[in-house]
Parts: sequence; C-alpha cells; structure tokens
Amino acid sequence: MLGQGNPPRLLGGATTPVTDALDIAIIVPATILAGALLLRGRVALGAVLAVPLLTLLVALTPAIIAQTIAQIAGSPSPQQKS
Repeated sequence: MLGQGNPPRLLGGATTPVTDALDIAIIVPATILAGALLLRGRVALGAVLAVPLLTLLVALTPAIIAQTIAQIAGSPSPQQKS
C-alpha cells in the first residue's frame, strides 16, 4: 500500500510522468511568474497569465477530486486483501 512505499494494486497506469513533467515545467513556473508580476505591480501582464491559470485550476479541481474519490472507492481496504 501507499504507506509502505508501494502504489495501490488497482492504481495501475493512472499516474503518468507526463502530467508531472508538464506541471513542473509549465504550470509551476507560469504561476510563480504571474504571482511575481502581480506582486511587483505589473497587474496587466500578471493578469494575462493569472486568469488562464486560475481558470485551469477551477476546471481541474472537481475532476481531481472525483478521480481521487473513484480511486479510493475502487481500491480494496486492508481487510479485503487476500
């Protein structure tokens, strides 16, 4: 199980290095840049970056929550393991 350093058996290929790479290479730097621009008073340019990023977050959050619930519901509890 996850607490022992192993992913759940039913997780399968649901985790992708591509998603992690895109998050780290594009989303995180763009978010930091947008925040820095907004904090430094460059509101117009910061907003141009911040609005699409916030829209992406609002759109992805329900999907991530639903997928997490589905994975938890689909994984067997420790008592059900054979």
